[in-house]
Amino acid sequence: MEHRVTLAPHYCWIDTWAFEQVYHQVDRLLKIKSDDARSNETIRLAQRALDLYQGHFLHDESWAGCFISQREKFKRRFLDLVWRLGQHWEARGQWNKAIACYQGGLDKDELAETLYCRLMVCHGKLGQHTEAARAYHRCKKMMALYLDRAPSQQVKTVYGTICSK
Repeated sequence: MEHRVTLAPHYCWIDTWAFEQVYHQVDRLLKIKSDDARSNETIRLAQRALDLYQGHFLHDESWAGCFISQREKFKRRFLDLVWRLGQHWEARGQWNKAIACYQGGLDKDELAETLYCRLMVCHGKLGQHTEAARAYHRCKKMMALYLDRAPSQQVKTVYGTICSK
């Protein structure tokens, strides 16, 4: 006899299920050529998914090693949404919204080097070289602290390009 507990979605609300559902809705909408109404709905849903993501799945639980693949899946999807939403704002020249998006992503994943790159680019577009440098130094600090390494060459290149202007 297997001892199992199952949760029924119509009785239980679970943040990971809600995140997955909204992620898939956004993914479907992004694959369709969008008009303004669909674009607004996509942005609203993407922001909803980002709000649902409260950090890496069972990150502080020492017993949760068996959930690493789930944690990585949610993390990849979260970063994908941050990237897509940030790219949306960048394409429209809405640099401050893109900055807020990337910064929000980094608040939940301090090791996402691609987000540091985009954050520096956005600050550079606004002529905010001090803020771009601050993002680089935060990245450098996090990489050293958690991974015992320097930022990637891509991060260094973006930083060098922006700060040389």
